[in-house]
Amino acid sequence: MLANVRLSSTRRYGETTSLLDRSIQESAIKIQWLCHNDNSDGFVRYLADGLKKDLILKAHIEENIKNRNGEILAIEKRMLKSIQKCIDLSQLSEQEIRDAKRLPSFDKMFEDIELSDRLYIAIQRMGSHAVHGTWSDLIFNYLKQDNNDQRLYPRDHDVDTQDAQFITVIRFVIAAIKSFLSYVITDASDANEFTGILSDVDEKVIETQRLAWASDFDKV
Repeated sequence: MLANVRLSSTRRYGETTSLLDRSIQESAIKIQWLCHNDNSDGFVRYLADGLKKDLILKAHIEENIKNRNGEILAIEKRMLKSIQKCIDLSQLSEQEIRDAKRLPSFDKMFEDIELSDRLYIAIQRMGSHAVHGTWSDLIFNYLKQDNNDQRLYPRDHDVDTQDAQFITVIRFVIAAIKSFLSYVITDASDANEFTGILSDVDEKVIETQRLAWASDFDKV
């Protein structure tokens, strides 16, 4: 979020802030999903989801080392050390990682924490344009059209961050923090002191949202 503030303050790089938005929002949804489920299985599945990919790379590196009769390259040593550090910090064995269930799909996470299908479309499906470099993303952020001959040309870094990006991302992060605090603070009254403040902030953001988007719902 700090990176987005820095980038958007230049009134440029809107194409990049969109990409960061998608990552921030996915993290916020996963936090809410983990806290909502309130069981160790969800956390194991979350940890294993990334580590399974690391184990694939580890096996590939070890196979290359074996084919060189045990000779290890410096880069391989660094990579294996990095992978092992992640595994050790997870407190899971390699077998536990392999045996863990896959994380549910993102739309299932939305359903589990009772978010609407419409929100899933706006955040995941539309937000994925920036991540996957789709045709829509190229047209809106990377190419410009010549009015005379209809040809497309590369666009400079002159894309603004839209006000909607600030509002939606902030609200997702606020929701994630509230879920986390309610999860880790056992005394509900203590938790409410913190989440109440966050709810007040969220109301201010909603008020800003109404002012910023008021004309969007006028009939044309």
